[in-house]
Amino acid sequence: MKTRLLVFHPAVAPYRIDFFNTLAREFEARIVLSYENLRMGRFHRYEEIRNQLEFSPLYLNNPDTKGIWAQLDDFLPQIVIVPEYGSITIKVLAHRLLKRELYKVVAMSDDCYDMLTQGRDFTAAHCLMRSILAPWLDEVILPEPKAVDYYQAHYGRGLFFPIIRDEKRAIKEYTSAFPQAQALAEELDLADRRIFISVSRLESIKNIQATIRAFSQLDREANQLLIVGEGSSLKELKHLAETTGADIRFLGRLEGPELAAAYLVADCLVLSSICEPFGAVVNEALLAGCRCLVSNRAGAACLVEGKHSVMPVLQSPGSKR
Repeated sequence: MKTRLLVFHPAVAPYRIDFFNTLAREFEARIVLSYENLRMGRFHRYEEIRNQLEFSPLYLNNPDTKGIWAQLDDFLPQIVIVPEYGSITIKVLAHRLLKRELYKVVAMSDDCYDMLTQGRDFTAAHCLMRSILAPWLDEVILPEPKAVDYYQAHYGRGLFFPIIRDEKRAIKEYTSAFPQAQALAEELDLADRRIFISVSRLESIKNIQATIRAFSQLDREANQLLIVGEGSSLKELKHLAETTGADIRFLGRLEGPELAAAYLVADCLVLSSICEPFGAVVNEALLAGCRCLVSNRAGAACLVEGKHSVMPVLQSPGSKR
């Protein structure tokens, strides 16, 4: 008989599809989502994500106490997975305490070692709630080994599970994107050039300004930088690119096969974030055969091996961090 597993999560991002599908196969699972799409960084083609799910999620749309407790009372789980240290976690722990239930509560946390030790937390509230709630949890799933060590030292719990993909399914997706990759390479005239790529939200915390400045110092005939994403810094970044005179192409936000094609034409992913809990793009790029130049503040640095594989974060002029 399979263990009864109840999962509460905001929404399924592409890099979490394989994880949730595995849970659905290995457990008698009920997966309850708060929303049908992310509230921030919404996916334009969410129907494609939904079609890849091997389970039928339930949607709360309003994760209040009544809704959370109703799911717990109806499903009678043995294990409950909750998202980090927000209101859902509080409601689940309160239910277990007040009703004297025996199920285990496991949190999925994106905390990385740099955030935990250098005062670069998501928010002060997140830091406070971690210190209050972590001791009440039975386990915490973390994407970085050093973060696990920190949790074990401070809370006596912590399980390493990086944000990874099912390799067979990923290879199939990348293989099917080869024609689009070839078309993209021809459209952008990328032959015989070294292609660097940045994939992220275009916000100051991603430190793409530093990537552009560093790239502008390379041989402009032999190198090309592709920037994938959208965000509030787009206009500023385009101005900076024009100022440096570097050959930089802004491709906008890409999803699905179009994003896979962009990875396939690239030689090296650059992730220069000032603060990055993990950085799932590193795993995506590695699966496509890219080398990765990763900020030492990103949790995904744990996926990269080699003496020169992890770079100190590049600072923009005037940065205090």
